[in-house]
Amino acid sequence: MTAVSTPPEHVLLGRVYFMNNEKSKYVSVGGSSRSLLQPCVEFGAPRRTPVVLTSYYLSTLSQHLPKLCENMCNNQTYACKKLLFRLQASATVTYDKQSISLRLNELNYLLVTFVTLENQLARYTFT
Repeated sequence: MTAVSTPPEHVLLGRVYFMNNEKSKYVSVGGSSRSLLQPCVEFGAPRRTPVVLTSYYLSTLSQHLPKLCENMCNNQTYACKKLLFRLQASATVTYDKQSISLRLNELNYLLVTFVTLENQLARYTFT
C-alpha cells in the first residue's frame, strides 16, 4: 500500500476559522511551502486564489482594521498601501495580485479574533 500525499505547494498547516455562517470565507493560520515555510495567514473563498499574508502584513492589517471598520460605518473612505499590500474602503484586502472582499460583519469577526490569529501565527514561527 502506498501513501497518497498532497503536493507540497498546496500544504497549509494550521487552524481554519470561517468568517461567516455560510462558511464561504475563511482565514487559516499556519505555514505554507508557497511562502517558503514562513508562518502566514491565508484569507480565502471558494473558486478564488487565496490572499496569503506574512506576520508583517498581518500586523499592518491589524493596525488599520479598526479605522477601516469605523470609516465604513460612517460611510467614509479609507485606504492603506504598504509595498505589495493594499486595504481599501470597500474592504478589499489585496496582496500582490490576489484580493478578497470582506463585508462589515466579516471585518468585525476579524477584529474579535485578531488576538487569536496573531497568537496562532506566533506559534508557527519557524526557527
